[in-house]
Amino acid sequence: MALYCRFTFECRLECDTASPLIEWYKDGAAMTHGTTDYKDGLCRLTLDIIGPNDTATYTCKATTSAGSAETTASVRVKGKCCREG
Repeated sequence: MALYCRFTFECRLECDTASPLIEWYKDGAAMTHGTTDYKDGLCRLTLDIIGPNDTATYTCKATTSAGSAETTASVRVKGKCCREG
């Protein structure tokens, strides 16, 4: 059995283009892991395995020719966050 834990951040976006540039940051640094997705105005960042080291402030930044906007959320991971699957 594998141990895993998944967490997905979501943010809703209203913009002037079908394909904005979406960037995710963890404590101000560009994300180097995780899966990102954008469809129909919904931005997602999925972390398949998380733990206490993932406690941070996450930012989603969207950029189009009209400018950019961002939103942030803080996540606190306490203890082990895994299940068998």
